[in-house]
Amino acid sequence: MPKPRGRRTPIPLEARRSTLLEPAVQRYGDWLRERACSRFTVENYQRMVRHLGWWTIRRRRGRLSDVNEKLVRRFIAHHLPQCRCYVSRCVLPKPQYDNAAAALRGFLVMLCEEGVLAPLTIAAQTSPASSLVDSFGEFLRRHRGTSENTIASHQRFARDFLSTLPDAGLEQALAGVSLVDVREFALARGKGLGASARDRLRGALVAFSGYLRTTGYSTLEVEDVLPRVRRYRLASLPVAISRDEVERLLAAVDRSTACGRRDYAMLLLLVTYGLRSREVCRLRLEDIDWRHRRLRIRPGKTGRERVLPLTASVGDALYHYLRQGRRECTHREVFLTVRPPGGPFQANPYHMVWKYFTRAGIDSPHRGAHTLRHSLAVQGVRVGLPLKTIGDLLGHRNPDSTAIYTKLQMEDLRQVALELEVPR
Repeated sequence: MPKPRGRRTPIPLEARRSTLLEPAVQRYGDWLRERACSRFTVENYQRMVRHLGWWTIRRRRGRLSDVNEKLVRRFIAHHLPQCRCYVSRCVLPKPQYDNAAAALRGFLVMLCEEGVLAPLTIAAQTSPASSLVDSFGEFLRRHRGTSENTIASHQRFARDFLSTLPDAGLEQALAGVSLVDVREFALARGKGLGASARDRLRGALVAFSGYLRTTGYSTLEVEDVLPRVRRYRLASLPVAISRDEVERLLAAVDRSTACGRRDYAMLLLLVTYGLRSREVCRLRLEDIDWRHRRLRIRPGKTGRERVLPLTASVGDALYHYLRQGRRECTHREVFLTVRPPGGPFQANPYHMVWKYFTRAGIDSPHRGAHTLRHSLAVQGVRVGLPLKTIGDLLGHRNPDSTAIYTKLQMEDLRQVALELEVPR
């Protein structure tokens, strides 16, 4: 990070608000409120736009037409790392960069909607490594028939591997990679991952090395230096939480806010039907049949479409979110992000579920959406539901996939254990 050039006095509040961007800043606040942004987010985003306006005046600019993508990128890359406008003897921390990018990106989107700016282009030039990762994904899609989820996982590991290479030319860096480098990366990247994740890492590196041999970037064959991860079928117990803990989890959601109503509806879908996280994110408005009280689950991991009954609690949660939490837009996905400019909720809801696990004080080794799926299945086995019924609800194609939930917890085994008299 570059060192500050010198000490500067903070900008007076009156000077910050005297920029020619102030009318647009006020409109930006209204634009954010229409998208159900919190007061804290609106104030922070407006403050960042005012910062941009003060910086443009110092650069002998100040017109709204001067604001464009190039100016915003220069502001984030060159000014913020050594900014002394607000606090003396202080450099803005790294999280401020992410906040600035989101705030100014939304501001540019608003200006585009008003017709002040032309439609936004790609914010950053594509690097050679990114182009290689994109072509790797296209290779898997066209020539291997790989699923989109596997492509995304392989691309993520390939991107991590390329980030460890020196800053020299990409072809030269790949030509200098040895089998020892690949093995060291696999050991370092796989530290802390489970057996399944380490196996996916190995598969990604093997597939990526094969693509590099096909395109002439490298001649390495990494299959021998990356042994398969040994996994035993049905060797682990499903991690589940009790019914009381599920109710505590739902009670930890603040449903007075738009974000809370969205999170509550998503959690209720997870705990009621045991849906996968991607199935919840892909839910569309036309998938909810209000008249017949049905819910259509689009094909996901297994490629099967399911139709489930829409329960009263889930229907009420979806209704309150759609009427009081979801902003009006052209997107057909049910769940939208609350950060501007808004859009479908495409991220993995793991962090959202983890937040409410922590808030409810639930002690569990795993705190993701799949834990709620396991909890529903285990509870179904405990109350005596047939495995076929549980498998149909979870969308299993193979009955053996449901058999893992027959391995109950130690508390269940203690209930059926026999007390034998030991002869003296």
